[in-house]
Amino acid sequence: MPAHQIEFLLTRRPRLVAVARHRVATHVQSWGQPLDDELRGTLDLLVSELVTNAVVHTTGAMITVQVRLEEQRLRVEVEDDNATAPPWPADGDRAAWDAEQGRGLQLVAVLAARYGWYPSPRGKRVWFELSLNKPSPVRRREASIRRAARKVRRIVPWSIATLPLAGQAA
Repeated sequence: MPAHQIEFLLTRRPRLVAVARHRVATHVQSWGQPLDDELRGTLDLLVSELVTNAVVHTTGAMITVQVRLEEQRLRVEVEDDNATAPPWPADGDRAAWDAEQGRGLQLVAVLAARYGWYPSPRGKRVWFELSLNKPSPVRRREASIRRAARKVRRIVPWSIATLPLAGQAA
């Protein structure tokens, strides 16, 4: 498959996060890449995270989003005017279970095949890659469930089974 690429600008407004998600997915599909529900959900989540971070943690008026599809690799980059390195989680780091921030880049680290950042003339570009090689749906679903279970076990400090259900007496 030949490489495809698109780059677009967004103003730094929270309501445009949904526009970014839609434009990225629409372009990827227009290039002939099918997106099943799981892949579309992962793509939407990761695009939302990077664009939201650019909206919240920068002061410039514009954000650049670049999408590149080559072979079976999809790379999304978001450029903003803040040159500070993003706070990627180190191995074992996690946000407190009641923290209001800090989980987004953890999701990127868990769900993306590769991720990172580099300085740009305007500030920085934060990126992620998704591998579009499709394992069998059953194996992919099992791997997703295992990853999610590991993540929950790291974040939630108690056994969920010991909590009473809503409407039940403790």
